[in-house]
Amino acid sequence: MYYSIYNSKLGKMYMLSNGKQLFRLYFENQKNGLPIPISFIKNDKIDIFIKTKKYLKNYFNGKIENFNSKLLQLEGTEFQKMVWNILLDINYGTTTTYKNIADKISIIKDKTKMSSQAVAHAISQNPIIIIIPCHRVIGINGKIKGYSAGISKQKELLKLEKIIK
Repeated sequence: MYYSIYNSKLGKMYMLSNGKQLFRLYFENQKNGLPIPISFIKNDKIDIFIKTKKYLKNYFNGKIENFNSKLLQLEGTEFQKMVWNILLDINYGTTTTYKNIADKISIIKDKTKMSSQAVAHAISQNPIIIIIPCHRVIGINGKIKGYSAGISKQKELLKLEKIIK
């Protein structure tokens, strides 16, 4: 298991990988961040870290590109993975709401209703920040509700994408 560090415009970011796929990307001091396990080896030359750093550099410079989702190893419950995969479809420069995601899941699961709070909780556990764009999810009233890396970082990401001024 490996780790690398990226110094973004919004602060230090940690990347964790099994050597082939990225399974964690988070800001320093993020709510759901975790200390890097002692057994992990720092290695900046692994292909997945090189690709992730290139993606982040381009992202923070306003260049739109897709990240190959096959390079992501999602670890979580089936419900969390469902939510995170829906997040991957939110386009750069756009937002959606917790309710919209809940409605999509209710259709997928053939249920009459899905809890927006359950969706919000799954989003709060997003293991791969920015690439899985949870910062693009807002409240039904258009307000920013919360972001595991902090609302100030979420606002900066939305400004970068020209969603807010």
